Amino acid sequence: TYLHRKDSHIYRAEAILQKDFLKANPFTRFVRGRVEIVDGQLQVTPVGLDKSSAISSLAEANAFIVLPGGTRGFEAGITVSVLLLESSAGSEWPWEEPLRSYK
Repeated sequence: TYLHRKDSHIYRAEAILQKDFLKANPFTRFVRGRVEIVDGQLQVTPVGLDKSSAISSLAEANAFIVLPGGTRGFEAGITVSVLLLESSAGSEWPWEEPLRSYK
């Protein structure tokens, strides 16, 4: 593991999606997002242009929103997994639940 740490993998948390997000296909997506703490709860909003080549939108993002495959969209208000890019804490691998299913 990196620097002999048990928690060298990116930190994963749960957050409330703040905007609807339509997907062009039913595959798993990692969407750039901005996480904020509101009333003690993590909330995440998709940011920037959602194209793989649009790296400029990474400047606005502090997380990746994990949107599992099997559906073409997600509604605001649901709980989603987020990978926090600015966290100094890590997580162990494998996560107990690698990808949260849409329910």
